Amino acid sequence: MVTLTVYFEDPWWVAVVEMEADGELRVARQVFGSEPSNSEKVTKRVDLTGI
Repeated sequence: MVTLTVYFEDPWWVAVVEMEADGELRVARQVFGSEPSNSEKVTKRVDLTGI
């Protein structure tokens, strides 16, 4: 299962991806600027292969 959570942690926007597989929990966190641009919102990807 994969869960994406996006929240505002003043003054930053933060995205957290959680992936559970084979009894392991893997987490990636991406901090955006205080006001992400439209291109950041569309093109920002979190690479789960390294976690």
